[in-house]
This record gives sequence, structure tokens and C-alpha cells, in this order.
Amino acid sequence: ALKAHGLAVASLVLGIISLVIVGIGLLTGVPAAICGHAALRAIKAEPTEYGGGGMAIAGLITGYIGLFVSGVMFILMLLLWLEIID
Repeated sequence: ALKAHGLAVASLVLGIISLVIVGIGLLTGVPAAICGHAALRAIKAEPTEYGGGGMAIAGLITGYIGLFVSGVMFILMLLLWLEIID
């Protein structure tokens, strides 16, 4: 069995955190995406050495979803704040 690449594991963990704790999606979603892309690149470069491509893809998906949800929440909070100020 191939050893999962550390960046793939990091991407998945950060992506899950970005979904669970919605307010910090920007802080964890961006690193999840960066780690996921780097892991996929490293796994593709040395396929006999590393595995974990599925984890990297799951980290990318969860990281991007966390970013999207955090962005929507930020816009909604901004609109609510502007409505309160007005």
C-alpha cells in the first residue's frame, strides 16, 4: 500500500475544518486548496511513492465549498450591517 502524501492529509483536514467552522473558511479553505493542488502535483510526479489522491481531491472540494459558504456569509453579514447602519 502506498503512503498517503502529507499534503493530501493536510488538505482534507483543513477542508473539513472550513466546512465545520463556517466563519473561518477563508483561513482554512485557501490552505486546503493550496495543499490539495500541491499534493496532486506531487502524487502525479511520483505515483509509485505516494498515494492519497482521493484525500487531496476531497480536501480541494471541501476547501472550495468552505470558501464559497464563507463568502456568501460575509456578503449577507455585510448587507445586514449596511441595513442596520442605514
